[in-house]
Amino acid sequence: MSSQDLEPPRVGLMSLPKDILHRVVLNVEQQDKAVRTSGISLASSPASPAARAGTSTKLPGGKWAFEYGHGVGSLSLVNKALRRLALPLLIQVRPLSVPPLVPLSRRGP
Repeated sequence: MSSQDLEPPRVGLMSLPKDILHRVVLNVEQQDKAVRTSGISLASSPASPAARAGTSTKLPGGKWAFEYGHGVGSLSLVNKALRRLALPLLIQVRPLSVPPLVPLSRRGP
């Protein structure tokens, strides 16, 4: 067997156990909240790749890139497994405070 026949093991983010990936998503959510509450001026929309070429984190006007504070949304776009873990944080369901519907058979004139 030659050294060319040996392939390095495929190890990456998705080889981590689900509970570790869940922790990663929760940590990213905490970082997102910290960025949004820090008072850092963020761009209101993503910049075009041409506008970001050659820059680091700051954009013209002293603003930071739109993507800061949106890490959970970015993680949800990586693959289906991360999307399943990120969706409960992105879509928060709140109960409606409306009175129950009256059945049609009980309606008055």
